[in-house]
Amino acid sequence: MFAYNLMFVILVSLSFSERYNILRSRYVPILCSMIFVIIFTSIRGDVGQDTSNYLLMYLDIDNYKEYLELGFYYTAKTFSDFGFSFNFFLLITSIFSVTLYYVAISKFIPRKYIILSFMIIFCDLYIYFNISGFRQGIALSICLFSSYFAYRGRYFTFIFLVMFATLFHKTAVLFLIVYPLLKFKLRLTFKQLSFIALGCIFSFILSKFFLFGNENISFMKGAIIYISEGYNTFSINAYIVGFLRRFYPICLFVCFYKNIRNDNYYVHF
Repeated sequence: MFAYNLMFVILVSLSFSERYNILRSRYVPILCSMIFVIIFTSIRGDVGQDTSNYLLMYLDIDNYKEYLELGFYYTAKTFSDFGFSFNFFLLITSIFSVTLYYVAISKFIPRKYIILSFMIIFCDLYIYFNISGFRQGIALSICLFSSYFAYRGRYFTFIFLVMFATLFHKTAVLFLIVYPLLKFKLRLTFKQLSFIALGCIFSFILSKFFLFGNENISFMKGAIIYISEGYNTFSINAYIVGFLRRFYPICLFVCFYKNIRNDNYYVHF
């Protein structure tokens, strides 16, 4: 946990440096934050069962072809066949993912809040998908990058990138829903927010009723683990850690809100 908090403190410091241009160049803190995150990701040890499994796959990649998406399999196989270490493989894939995250963010966010925006990803999605998971993180970074083309109405480029992301994780195909959602005009009135809140509560109740202990979905890959009672054991410590991780970006957003509100939203290529 110390390593994650240290990384977060570094990103906080660099985000303030970027916002107030302390280093006389906003590119310097952005580049430094990317380097720190890439190193942090690539030198990680055993941070969970997923990481251990990916290491075993990498060392014996030929026996996992039928279980892996083709894009990830052939990428890992290439590095493995050339004799590169697992951590070097992590380094290269981290450079790829982190670069796409930052490039995608820079398409939508002014160069004062790029690190701040990435921290919202880092506090939750990045830790799950790029640190513990692997294929999901690569696919997510590609999907985030593709969202710019969806916003610009470049439909075929958007679809191509999402399909490319599915070569690393099949669930990326769900990102196709982003295109129609971007055309949907949502006004956050009290009535609409109430419907959204009720929908979330209803979905939570349904998921708990239909998923937990439901053997009919055991055919899904990994489903048995995620719906098991052992995996979903209540832990107050886990709730506290989860709350703090999500509370960090909220505090930062509040600190920066006045400045963000006064900036014109723009998109550039």
